[in-house]
Amino acid sequence: MEKIKSQIVDDVKHDINEARPSKPFHIFNMTCIFLDFDAAGQEDIDKTHLGTKTAAWLLIDKANPGVVKVKSSFSEMETWEEYYVLKPEVNTEVIQSTTFYSLPAEIQLPKGKITDILNFLPHIKEETNLFS
Repeated sequence: MEKIKSQIVDDVKHDINEARPSKPFHIFNMTCIFLDFDAAGQEDIDKTHLGTKTAAWLLIDKANPGVVKVKSSFSEMETWEEYYVLKPEVNTEVIQSTTFYSLPAEIQLPKGKITDILNFLPHIKEETNLFS
């Protein structure tokens, strides 16, 4: 069985930078506030008929706000199906004035999950355990 060193964020950043030294990727630390696009979308967008779980392609065109085109396969023969996703009371002006709320800086884990993690910690080797 192959042993793999567990990686932390800095390891992943290093690996990404080393992947293409001639034209390195730009990595940004996300220390800013994360916006809750999901909550804003639930208020303004109706995606019930969109079928995003089975879609192979989604096409959103700036020229047609509120319209999402969908293909369910990678076939070039298939035509795009159009879906109007804005709720009836929503128009582009409403979208432009939408207030985006930030996600909480820390997300509280349920007590059951904390118990599971604490029970698992004794099974992790000391050199790879970042939590002890």
